[in-house]
Amino acid sequence: MTIENDRLKKKLISQKRKVDTDIKASKENISHLQRELALKAKHSKDLQEKIDSIMPKKLQITEHAMLRYFERVCGFDLKAIEEGIVSSGIDERYHVLGDTYELNTGEYKVVVKNNRIVTIK
Repeated sequence: MTIENDRLKKKLISQKRKVDTDIKASKENISHLQRELALKAKHSKDLQEKIDSIMPKKLQITEHAMLRYFERVCGFDLKAIEEGIVSSGIDERYHVLGDTYELNTGEYKVVVKNNRIVTIK
């Protein structure tokens, strides 16, 4: 090996050591930042839970309650609505069409899934 090659080898080894040291420091820094991030995320979650605990809860209304409201307060006859849907010819066609389909009545579409009318379009 020539003197010049020996110098180049030592220089490259020195540069590699420096890069390896930088990599190790970067890994330690990443590890520190990940721990810090986890702590901040937990703190944020704790603060949100405190905020939620002092905020008034929004009252939820079930679909059943809305149906009863339409029926009892607004005066809708739910049985008549049910009969109106069924009298559109769905009952006869449903046995032929199977479990899941959309049926056009002319005025609206009825969506049937698993032998249940699930929505009207």
